[in-house]
Amino acid sequence: MGRSVIALGPLTALALGVAGGVAAVAPAGAAAAGAAPAAAAPAVKLAAHGRAAPTRVRLLTGDVVELGTMSAGATTLALPSGFPRGGALTARTGAAAYVLPRALHDLIGTRLDPGLFDVRAIAASRGRMPVDITYAQTTSATAVAGVEVTSRNGLSGKGFVTEASSRAFGAALAKNTASALLANVSSVRPIAKPTANPAWPMFTLTTRVTGADSRGLNGVVFAFNVDNPDKGGVFLGLTNGVAKASVPTGRYLLLAMDNAADGTAMIAQSSDFTVTSARSVTLDVRSATTPVTVNLGVPNIPKMFELSLERSVGTVDYSSSVSFGTIGDGMTPRLLVTPTAVGTQARTALTNSLLAYSPTGQQAGRYAVSARRSGPIPNRPVSISYDPKTFARIDSTFYGPNTTRRMLLRAAADADLGGWSFGSLLDSARRVTEFVSTGPNYSTHATFMVDVDAQLGQIESEWRSLPSPRRFAEDWAKEPIHTGIFSDPAIFAPDPITCFACLDSSKALWLYALQRDTFPLHILYADPDTVAWSVRADARTIASGTDYLITEPGVPVPMGTTVLTATVDVDRGAPYRTGTHLRTILTVPMSAARPIPAGWQCAGTGPCQVLPMLYADYNLPVRVDGTLPAGRRTLTLTLHQVGLHTPALRSVRVETAYGAGWVNAPVTALGGGRYAVTLTIPSAGPGRTSGDLRVSAVAMDGTRLDETITAAYRLAP
Repeated sequence: MGRSVIALGPLTALALGVAGGVAAVAPAGAAAAGAAPAAAAPAVKLAAHGRAAPTRVRLLTGDVVELGTMSAGATTLALPSGFPRGGALTARTGAAAYVLPRALHDLIGTRLDPGLFDVRAIAASRGRMPVDITYAQTTSATAVAGVEVTSRNGLSGKGFVTEASSRAFGAALAKNTASALLANVSSVRPIAKPTANPAWPMFTLTTRVTGADSRGLNGVVFAFNVDNPDKGGVFLGLTNGVAKASVPTGRYLLLAMDNAADGTAMIAQSSDFTVTSARSVTLDVRSATTPVTVNLGVPNIPKMFELSLERSVGTVDYSSSVSFGTIGDGMTPRLLVTPTAVGTQARTALTNSLLAYSPTGQQAGRYAVSARRSGPIPNRPVSISYDPKTFARIDSTFYGPNTTRRMLLRAAADADLGGWSFGSLLDSARRVTEFVSTGPNYSTHATFMVDVDAQLGQIESEWRSLPSPRRFAEDWAKEPIHTGIFSDPAIFAPDPITCFACLDSSKALWLYALQRDTFPLHILYADPDTVAWSVRADARTIASGTDYLITEPGVPVPMGTTVLTATVDVDRGAPYRTGTHLRTILTVPMSAARPIPAGWQCAGTGPCQVLPMLYADYNLPVRVDGTLPAGRRTLTLTLHQVGLHTPALRSVRVETAYGAGWVNAPVTALGGGRYAVTLTIPSAGPGRTSGDLRVSAVAMDGTRLDETITAAYRLAP
């Protein structure tokens, strides 16, 4: 029977966890010495030159994972529907991110190569991953569950793992075991390009691992090199407790994980050992005897948690690390770990991320916290304890009709360390009091999905610094949706503001114009087939697309161009009742370009010039259900001009329509680019359920904004 080995090179960060519900996985960072709060993604900011909407990836079991790429290639994983059939392990390296379903636990590393579950590779294959097949016998049936077979020659075959084959395999798992479904193969593995191996002396390492039930463990074991970050380690599949791999000479330790009879996760770690020739090493999971628990410091109902053991070597700038962990769903956080051996060379840390509710429900208290305990594991109980006085409070309000299943996912973590964040359905909750971790290097980030079942309406907040406890409010899905250009210092702090409407030194256009609700740190992910945009240099189209308006890595502007015009069209159907069509036209004369402000940085190559494009923010007194009551209401309109503290405006015009033509609305200047717009709102009636809004603004330098929002707000009965 074939065996799979993953060799992990320098700067490795491997994280393993059992996922039982909605979760997002953020990249793990290098370990740091000393006690510190921790966990969740680096403080990724839009300053990292744009972003892409999450890619939906379907695993072999039919389960869906969302893959998102943030700054500098950093990855986030979201599990929007959880994992049936026992959850999943997740593994993370510098180049890959694995989600390993527990339903296939005994086959991963033996019949199923772990590479089949690398969500980056699945996404890169566009849902059609080529695979090599090795049949168990020459007489074995050619058809392979979960694979579209394209050819066979004796024991060898080729095919593809596709969306359709994965859905079919997932459905078959409901009635059959994975082992029975794949009885006719000895291995299925991705077709991979060969890679060069370092010229280190290599020797065979045989690992023998005893599980919690006293029998040989079927699963995975990691052999981690503790004296050279370049050597990383190897990730092996165990069959009846045995695995073999060829490893470089050096000093190692083993880690493995199993579950006790009561479901408690057990993480075993060995003493350090040296490989200078072929040798065999044993590890007994039952050596995990130190209980690790979590104390939130307030009465709570745990909803989801992550507890993991991390071992690392090297420096903050150049390191290798491995962590095994468990994610629990609806249970008290608990873990059993082997005490750290005396004389080990690798650093040790425990990390925790926790989602919990107040005993009276998440509306009264929703806790999204994370912490880290650095130091050896003792031979006595360990508790990761929180101090509620250090939590920040976020008063979150969720607007719009309550007709779909909605989800909130919140992360609050040290920006350098990485970890996990968890999501949960909001049920009927419209207002939720959130409590999150704070610290000198802490940030918070959240995602709200309007319709989980249809996977529509995803809104993401930018990372927001939380160095100390504070209280603030955050509104979600508050209309109207509109187009904005990010230049708020809160988004970039403590880094310089990045110019997202600029000409770089080669006169290439760098423009990032994204849709958002009324909260200034939010981005609306573009739903499929809803957005179309173009950029014109005078009458010539120089760029176009069907996702965000992002002209990266810069679009050359023809010499002699006098005016640049960017147009964005968004069309949305059900389940949306507002913002059904948005058209934004951003016009800027080339003569308006000016040097970027002091303290700003270019998105492209500098030095660059800012294009002072106009964009608007809106504040309507809508009810939490998204309706605007009849009568005289005031819209607060704020106009921004990129690169200017206060826009220099020549004219501002606002119009409304209720199906019978456009009508001017009185506009009163408040100063600083803010305007009070008086709206006369009718009641809803036959054929009249919403109001349209149109804004036109012209700056003194000729820059212009024209934005039309169909169904900008719903009318109350």
